[in-house]
Amino acid sequence: KNGATDCLNYQFCWHGVLCDVRDFIPYGEGGRLGKPTHEELAAEMGLTYPSDDPTDHFFCGSTFAHASEYCHLPCPNALGCSHGEYCFEDTSCDSRVMPGFGITYAPT
Repeated sequence: KNGATDCLNYQFCWHGVLCDVRDFIPYGEGGRLGKPTHEELAAEMGLTYPSDDPTDHFFCGSTFAHASEYCHLPCPNALGCSHGEYCFEDTSCDSRVMPGFGITYAPT
């Protein structure tokens, strides 16, 4: 917000660092901290992992690594990705075990 003055004693202010606040919010509260792997979710659901259907592993991302890490949007028809994202095949994601929630905000 105000630059280096926002940091407390013995802290450093880093500029140009790409991070996402959801990485610091517990999974049970809509974040990604402590999020189970798709393999763990599949086991809890009684499914085999990985899926035999290749399209279950098509996910959007800005890079293959981004798509594989965040698994935020499946694209089984290779369509539907946001601007600046592409549909990647053969990610470690599995659309059968996608959680159906995310961070929401109260209406104003």
